[in-house]
Amino acid sequence: MRNFLLYIFFLTATISTTGQIVYSPNPIEVTANAATENIQTDFELKNEGSDTVYLAWKLEVVAQPGQWQYYVCDTENCYNFNQSESSDSRPNVIAPGESIIVMFHTLPSETEGEGTYNIEFFDLQYPDSLKVEVPITINTITSSTSNLFVKGLSIFPNPTTDFFRVNTGDLISNIDVVTVVGKKVASFKAEQGRFYDVSDLNTGVYYVRLIDRFGESIKVLKLKKY
Repeated sequence: MRNFLLYIFFLTATISTTGQIVYSPNPIEVTANAATENIQTDFELKNEGSDTVYLAWKLEVVAQPGQWQYYVCDTENCYNFNQSESSDSRPNVIAPGESIIVMFHTLPSETEGEGTYNIEFFDLQYPDSLKVEVPITINTITSSTSNLFVKGLSIFPNPTTDFFRVNTGDLISNIDVVTVVGKKVASFKAEQGRFYDVSDLNTGVYYVRLIDRFGESIKVLKLKKY
């Protein structure tokens, strides 16, 4: 009997410490031009628990204009348009202290409006013990001064071998470099005219996220590294 009680205690302890997932930025609220072909909204999921988690997700469309479409790219796959859940056979594996980048894409089809979504992430091993809901709000407008600024952002040199620069101006606070599967491999504090060193990264294609002082992803640029 004593051994059985010890087993129940350790099992409960294991379940209660499977992980704690936090996301950023929080809240996720994006305003973009309705003429933008593809609005990419990136957010980070970090495992602040003590055990590796195996995350899957389900997406609920709370509201969106009828012409809009969406799709999700996690670390394992870019899913089909309007697919509302991930594949259980391809979970997002996050070790303790590690993080991943999830990309939510909205295609507004030049239609103004507001889209509200909720993505629930859960651990496939302990679906009732670890859940986190990530609400996302997308607003579209026809034009704005900030969108004109965002349109002019660019990386140079591109392709690069050792470093890159971004004409960030005063609106960009931080710059993250992530792989094509969403893993963050470098992070910099943005400064106009600064050289960002990527000489230690492997050859390949990366995404550079430009983040404003509120923690929101303003734009994502593609960078090729030789």
